[in-house]
Amino acid sequence: MPLSRAILGTIHGIPQALRLAEADLSELYAVAQALQDASNAVLCVALDVVALEEGYRIAAEHRRRAPSSHREGAPAE
Repeated sequence: MPLSRAILGTIHGIPQALRLAEADLSELYAVAQALQDASNAVLCVALDVVALEEGYRIAAEHRRRAPSSHREGAPAE
């Protein structure tokens, strides 16, 4: 699943980022920015997954309702 890979990639990158920061404090801003970017990427993937799941739920509800509404004489949507 893309979400779990993104999260694991972020978690695995933290020790490397800390080693870089210890090696050269002038790189600390770049490391912090990279961690922030990774965090934002994980959040974006998580939001995409939630939106996709909600879309699936809405589509399934629509498919479920359409045949029952049609049987009751209501116009199909």
